[in-house]
Amino acid sequence: MGSSTRHIPQRFEVGVFCPPLAAIPFFPKPEKTMRRTPSIIAILVFLLFIVGWTQSTVKIHGLVLDAQGGRPLSEAAVHVCGTSYHAVTDHNGRFQIENLLAGDYALAVHLIGFQTEKRIPVRVSYDLTPEIVVRLRPRIIEMGGLTIRAVRPGEGAAGNTITINREQISRSQARDVGDLLQQISGIEVESSAAAKQVRVRGSQSNQVLFLLDGVRLNDPLTGSVDLSTLPLASLQEIRVRKGGAASLQGSGAIGGVVELRSQNPQTREVSLAGNLASFSGSGLSASLSGNLRRFAAQISVNHQYNLGDYSYHYRRGSAWMNENRRNADARQDQIYARLGWEALRTRLNLSAQWLQSERGLPGQVYAWTPHARAMSDRLLLLSSITLVRRKDGLQGSMSWQKSGNEYRNGTAVQDPLRDRVVPAYWNQSQLHAATAALEYWRKYGEHHRSVAGAELTQTIYSDQDRLADAHPVGRVETKNAGVFARFESGSDWSAAGGVRAQSGLRMDWTHTQNGRQSRGDRQISPFISVAVRQRMIVDWQVHGSWSRAFRLPTYADLFYQQYRVTGNPSLRPEKSRNRELGLSASWRLQGDASLRVNYFSNRVDDLIIWRMGAFAAFSPVNTSARLSGYEYEAFWQSSGNWLQLTFSHNAFTSENLSSEHSVHGKELPYRPRHLSKMCVLFTPGVLSLEYAWRRAGERFVTEANTVRLPGYQVHDVTLGFNFGSGGYTHTVKASLFNLTNTRYEMIENAPLPGREWRLAWHLTKG
Repeated sequence: MGSSTRHIPQRFEVGVFCPPLAAIPFFPKPEKTMRRTPSIIAILVFLLFIVGWTQSTVKIHGLVLDAQGGRPLSEAAVHVCGTSYHAVTDHNGRFQIENLLAGDYALAVHLIGFQTEKRIPVRVSYDLTPEIVVRLRPRIIEMGGLTIRAVRPGEGAAGNTITINREQISRSQARDVGDLLQQISGIEVESSAAAKQVRVRGSQSNQVLFLLDGVRLNDPLTGSVDLSTLPLASLQEIRVRKGGAASLQGSGAIGGVVELRSQNPQTREVSLAGNLASFSGSGLSASLSGNLRRFAAQISVNHQYNLGDYSYHYRRGSAWMNENRRNADARQDQIYARLGWEALRTRLNLSAQWLQSERGLPGQVYAWTPHARAMSDRLLLLSSITLVRRKDGLQGSMSWQKSGNEYRNGTAVQDPLRDRVVPAYWNQSQLHAATAALEYWRKYGEHHRSVAGAELTQTIYSDQDRLADAHPVGRVETKNAGVFARFESGSDWSAAGGVRAQSGLRMDWTHTQNGRQSRGDRQISPFISVAVRQRMIVDWQVHGSWSRAFRLPTYADLFYQQYRVTGNPSLRPEKSRNRELGLSASWRLQGDASLRVNYFSNRVDDLIIWRMGAFAAFSPVNTSARLSGYEYEAFWQSSGNWLQLTFSHNAFTSENLSSEHSVHGKELPYRPRHLSKMCVLFTPGVLSLEYAWRRAGERFVTEANTVRLPGYQVHDVTLGFNFGSGGYTHTVKASLFNLTNTRYEMIENAPLPGREWRLAWHLTKG
C-alpha cells in the first residue's frame, strides 16, 4: 500500500495532564488533607474511571504479505508513527494493535530483506475495527555470503530448520543443490564425479527426503536423489530440516527433509546470468517476470554443461598411476514457468517445470566405463489455491509428475580389458505420480495454532532391461493415504521470556502391488518439541524434541531381480526414534554473535542394507543401528555487516547393532567421525571476499571396518564485485575451489578433481 497525504495528529499518547496540585480548585490544602482523605480517594477513583472510559479499546487488525508471491511474512515489525504502540506479525503474517483512541493514524512496517512501507494511513473508529493488508517488496541487502543459520518461526522448536533464501543462492558460486548444501553443519555431500548424494547427521542418502514445491523427487527404485540434477536457477528458497520428520512428510524422512521452493513471480524483473568453469564448463540462464493487475507471471530457462574430464592419480600395487578421467561430462536443460493470481484473500498458483539431463558414468578405478551414459527427463505440473481469513486458512494443491531414466553401457571387443570389466547394460524406467493434498490451519489467540490435513498419492513405476528383454522390477503401483494434525502453543511469563511447544501426529496407509505380489504398510509418526527462551543480556534458549520416523523399502529392495542381485519382498520398513537436546545463545558483541550446541541420537530399527549372501548374490536384509553425536556452531557478524565468521564442528558416532558377531559394534561405512566447516566473509563496499574451509575425518569402507579412507580438507576462495550501470545491477565473481589441489576420495576408487576455477556474471533489472 502506498503512502497518503492525510493529516496525521501530532500526538496520540493516552494519559492525563497533571498541573501543580495547588492549582486544582478541589484539591485540599495541606492542613486539611487528613480530614478530607475519603473525598480525595473518591475523586481520584472517579477521574481514573473517566480516563478508562474515554480510552478506546478498539484494535487495528492487519496482514503482512510478500508482494511477489503473496505468502505471509512473520516477524515483521509494525509501528504506529508518533507513538510507542507496535506489534510483530505471527506465523500467519497477522498482527493487531490495541488500546488506541479514535482518529487517523499512520503505520510503518519493517522486515529485513524487504522494502520498508512508511506512513500507511489507517482510520480508527469505535464502531469498526480496521483491517489492512500490507505487501512488502523484497530488496537485496548486501549482508555477505552464505549465512545459513536462520530458523523459520513455528517450524521446529528445536531450532533444527535452516533456510537459504534467494539472495544467498544468487551470491553463492554453486552450480547445483549439492554444491550449496556442502557448507551446512551436519551435512556431507558425497561425490563420486558422476553423482552427488547427501548424508544428514550420518544417515543414508535414501533416508533424506527431497521435495520440490511439495512433490517428492526421490527415485522410487533407489530412494536417493542425484543432487547434480537439481539446478539452482529457478529456486527461490531451500529449507533443510535435520532429524526425523515423518510426522510432517511421511515416508523417507528419517535423516531429514530438504524442501526446494521455486521462484515466485517478480515485479517487472529481467535477469541474465552466465558462467565459465574449468574442465570446459559453461552455463547460461535467463529469467523474465512481470505483473498485470492481479496477475503475475514468470518464465526462466537454464542450460549447464561441463566436460568434466580431469587428471587424477591412483595407486596400483606399489606404483602411482596418473591418468585423465574420461566420460565425466554433464549437460542439463531446464524451463520453468509460473502464473499467479490474487484477489479477495485468495491466491491461485499454476507452475510447470521441464528438466532434461545427460551425463557420463566414468566408473571407478579398475572398472572404467568410458561408454556408459545416464539420461533423465522430468515434467512437473503443480496447482494450488489458498484461502486466507483473519484467524484461519485453507490450502488445496494438486501435482502431476512424469519422469524417465535410462542407463546404458556398451563395450566393444577392441576396447582394452580394463574398459570391459563392467558388462554391457541398458535399463529404462518410467514413473507417473499424482498427488492431491488439503491443509487447514487455525489460530487461537496470539500463541496457539493448529494444522490438520490429508494427502493422497498414486505412483506407477515400470522398467525394462532392453538387452535381456526382461523387467528387473516390472510394473509397480503404490497408493498412499496420509492424515496429519499438528498443534503449536506458547506462553510468555514476561516480556523477556517464554515457552513454545509443538506436537503432531501423522498416520500413513500404503498399498503396493507388483504383479501377484502385494503388501500393505501402516505407520504412525508422532513428534513433540519444547523450547524455553529467556532474554537478558544474553538471549538463551533450551530446546528438546522427540520423534518417530519411518522409510518404506524401495522397489529395488523389494522386487529387483537380475543376475546375482535379488530383492527381498519380506523386508520390514525402517523405523527410527530421534531425540535431540540443545542450547543456544545470542548476544551483542560489537555486532551479532551466537553459539549453539546440539546433541542428537537416532536409533534406526530394521535398517535396510545390501549384503553378499549365498552363491555370491547380493540381497537386502534388515538390521539395526544407532547414530548419535554433537553439533557445535558459532557465528559472529560485525556492526555494519562488513565481516562475518561462521564455524561448525560435528562429532558423529555410528554403531552397527547387527546380531552378526563380525560387524556388531562396528562403525557404519562411509560415516566420518568428525566434520568441521568454517566460512569468513569480508564485504568492504562493493567488493566481497569469501574464504570457506571444510575438513572431514577418516571413514571406513567395509562393514567389518577393515578398509578405511583417509580424511581430507579443502579450501575455497571467492572474490566478488557489484556495480550498477544504466539501471542494471551487475555482479561478477571469480572462485578457486580446492585451492591447495588436494587429492581425495569420498567413495573408494572414485578420485575427485583437484583445483578448479569458476567465473560468473549476473545482470538484473527490476
